[in-house]
Amino acid sequence: MNLYEAGLSHLFGINPRKKTFKRAVAWALVIASVVTPITFSHAIWDYGQRRTAVIMKWYFDPMLKQLNANSYTPMEQAQQQQQQQDHK
Repeated sequence: MNLYEAGLSHLFGINPRKKTFKRAVAWALVIASVVTPITFSHAIWDYGQRRTAVIMKWYFDPMLKQLNANSYTPMEQAQQQQQQQDHK
């Protein structure tokens, strides 16, 4: 008895023929070759989105907050000056 036959008969309680075993391995490889690129590309896409979100949160958000704070203060001062000129 070959090693694969002994292993499968021990695991599943069956004694498959060599042709059946080769067919099962071939189908497993076909399924893996179809599924793996899809899941791998999805995993890469998800990783890229997470990294982008982290970069946006840590790097760009503080810069945008600072820019908004710097631009909002002069606009607010200009509006207050305009209101004071309107009341005179």
